[in-house]
Amino acid sequence: MTTTISKAALLAKCERRYREVPIGGGECCRIQSLTERERADIEFRLLNSKGSVDVRKLPENKLRTLCACMVDGEGNRLFADNEWSQLEALDSGVIAKVYSACLEHIGFEDAEVEELVGKSD
Repeated sequence: MTTTISKAALLAKCERRYREVPIGGGECCRIQSLTERERADIEFRLLNSKGSVDVRKLPENKLRTLCACMVDGEGNRLFADNEWSQLEALDSGVIAKVYSACLEHIGFEDAEVEELVGKSD
């Protein structure tokens, strides 16, 4: 039997969730969940003036997503929004691992990513 959640109980779920992502060498990167507003901002950054996905924005948006998700042990972001270009020099394998974990952690599903790309110009 399931219980229907109340408004108050639902709104109490506003706390961030965290996850450790192994990146090799015995090290991990901590990521955080995003609010719905933060996730919507990530999606919105991909659109051009016609409302279609601009595939040229995908690489930058990937790094901006990482900036929003990667945090230290206290939950403080490692990179500000405007520091995304610093991540371009990182090992692409590390970026791929952490980005994949971020997409799953913030609730993107493969079908959603494919749908966004399918709406590109």
